[in-house]
Amino acid sequence: MRHTVSLLLLLTACGRPVRERTERPPSAAEEQPSAAERIVQRQYEAYNRHDIEAFLAAHSPNVRFYRYPDSLLFEGRDAVRERFGKMFASSPQLHATVNARLTHGNKVVWKETATGMPDGKTNTAIFVWEVDDSLITKVMVIP
Repeated sequence: MRHTVSLLLLLTACGRPVRERTERPPSAAEEQPSAAERIVQRQYEAYNRHDIEAFLAAHSPNVRFYRYPDSLLFEGRDAVRERFGKMFASSPQLHATVNARLTHGNKVVWKETATGMPDGKTNTAIFVWEVDDSLITKVMVIP
C-alpha cells in the first residue's frame, strides 16, 4: 500500500505520464498493454461513448467503488448502472481524458480529467482500478 500511495503522490506532483528514459527502444513486450490495462481501457472507451452496457461488462458483478482511502461509495453492477447511467443520460458532453498512466501487476492507476459534467463542471481525480479474472473488482477514487 505504501508503494501505491508513493506512486500516486508522484503522479499527482508530476501531472504527466511517468516513463523511464532509456537509450534503447522499448521491446514489443513493453509496448503491449497488460490484461489489466486492456480491461480498464475498454471501460474508459465505453465511458466516453456513454455505452452503459459495455461499461458494466468491464466490471465484476460485485465491484466496489471507494473514496480514498477506505470509504465505500457503492457496490455491485446495479449501483454502477444507476449512478453512471444517470450521469451518461444527464451529461451528453461528458468526456474523460487520461493525463497520466501507471500499471503495477493487476493495479492500473490513471489521473483523469472529466469535462462536460453537470453544471459545466470539470473534475480531475486519480483512479486506481484492481483487476481480477479480466474484470474490474475494485475502484479507488482519489479526488
